[in-house]
Amino acid sequence: MRQLCLLPLLVVLVGCDDADPLEVRPSPIATHVALTASAPAVLLRSGGTVTVRATVTDPNGTRVANTPVEFSADTGSLSAQLVTTDALGVAAVVLSGHEATTVRASAAGQNASMTIGAVNPFTLAVVSESTPVTLNQPAAMRVTVTPATGVINPPMPQSLSLTCADRTAPMSGGVGYCTFGSTGTALVTVTGTTADGWATTGQTSVQVVAARTTEPPAATVSLSTVQVSGTEWGIRATASVPMRSIGFIFGDGASASRVFDAAGGTFAAESHIYPAAVGTAKTYTVQVIGTPLDGRPAVTQTTTITITPP
Repeated sequence: MRQLCLLPLLVVLVGCDDADPLEVRPSPIATHVALTASAPAVLLRSGGTVTVRATVTDPNGTRVANTPVEFSADTGSLSAQLVTTDALGVAAVVLSGHEATTVRASAAGQNASMTIGAVNPFTLAVVSESTPVTLNQPAAMRVTVTPATGVINPPMPQSLSLTCADRTAPMSGGVGYCTFGSTGTALVTVTGTTADGWATTGQTSVQVVAARTTEPPAATVSLSTVQVSGTEWGIRATASVPMRSIGFIFGDGASASRVFDAAGGTFAAESHIYPAAVGTAKTYTVQVIGTPLDGRPAVTQTTTITITPP
């Protein structure tokens, strides 16, 4: 009878040992924090964002979830300062700014940092189509806009302006025309401005010389106009020698340019619509500028167009 009573008791005791409800398993301990950033890991100087991720691991290299990570940055702003790692041991924030900065992360006494650089969304270059440039003669300046490498859809300039020494110059189609009033070295500056107002510049220096006393026969360009309808006029330019480019300045603040291939060209035509005249007639001075392919000085021709009220 005694043996029968002990058997159930033994069974109960064994069951308690196998499923101890008081058993405590140690939590993973974070021993390393690593920072990475979304590509490209740079901010645009016109303003941009970069996603920064902190990965937390234990001594075995296993990622640790549910660990608070504290973020900070020297400049710019972060979407959050304290983020808990997800199931993959990753905590992420978004950095917003326009200049290079250092981002730092700290978790369970472990620290990491990384530098986020900054680049211009585009760069500008300006070169003279003739060297040297002749005193008091228009010279064509070509502007090139190069977007930042590796950046997806960087903002481009909404407007370009050209300054020749201390004078502004009209631009169209990436070409502007400078006229210099003194010999020597002159600085040409192009400024590009984005829609949100961020701007950068590109510069070049040109040598301005007096007209040569012994030159080949001067190139010429003839100009003709025809009224198409109302305030729309057609303007045609014919050159005596192959031209690198022929530019049109319409007199109302607008301009246009025809750039030829390596063989040059001798004819260009533009159609332009002038503002309607109100009350009294309005007269505009039209200028055509030809830049010879062989390096001879640029030549100009002018005429006037009068817009009469309807």
